Amino acid sequence: MARRSASRIIPFLGLLGLLVATAVAGEWQQLSDCQLIESKFNDGDSFHVRSGGKEFIFRLGYVDTPETLAMQKYTERTTDQANYFGINKSTLFEMAAQASELTKRELSRPFTVWTDWTDAKGNSQLPRYFGIIQTADNDLAELLVQRGLSRVYGYSPPRPDGTSVSDYRKKLKQLEAEAFAAREGAWAQTDRKSPPKYPPLSGKKDGAEKSNTPPAG
Repeated sequence: MARRSASRIIPFLGLLGLLVATAVAGEWQQLSDCQLIESKFNDGDSFHVRSGGKEFIFRLGYVDTPETLAMQKYTERTTDQANYFGINKSTLFEMAAQASELTKRELSRPFTVWTDWTDAKGNSQLPRYFGIIQTADNDLAELLVQRGLSRVYGYSPPRPDGTSVSDYRKKLKQLEAEAFAAREGAWAQTDRKSPPKYPPLSGKKDGAEKSNTPPAG
């Protein structure tokens, strides 16, 4: 009887530990004094970062910058991006280069990463996680949208400060509308008469929105 009880308790404790670990992994964590690591796989929304002596790969949440020329094999995704901005593929890759350069410049000084450790997938041996990037002056996702170099799209959890998905999306779409009116970035060459509307939320109103993101470095 004692042996049977023990055999039942041990798997239960293992499951309980797994549930606790999962809950902790979903909590926001702040990484301060981060530094950008040079990598040929870095682009506008995905990059290698050093924090506390460790290397990480982070992928921006809430937004999606154009794929670089090196990633043109993702034809479905690059077509979606070009259609979103109302531009051709050649212009799309030019915007990708500009987005990569802006991100590199913004992250040339120490910055802060907020992450809930959600898996963003990727081709690297290192895991890639979604994150929020804040410099001394800017929120990187917001800046990319303001410059017309990113679409409002992708993994969208409630913010660390409690801002809901829908409220933050409205903020980004307002920044996008202003960038469109000022003909910033890709919007300078668009054939659209107005910026695209964001598809309606699916699932719970304030739950994280997920979308398929192709693997990157």
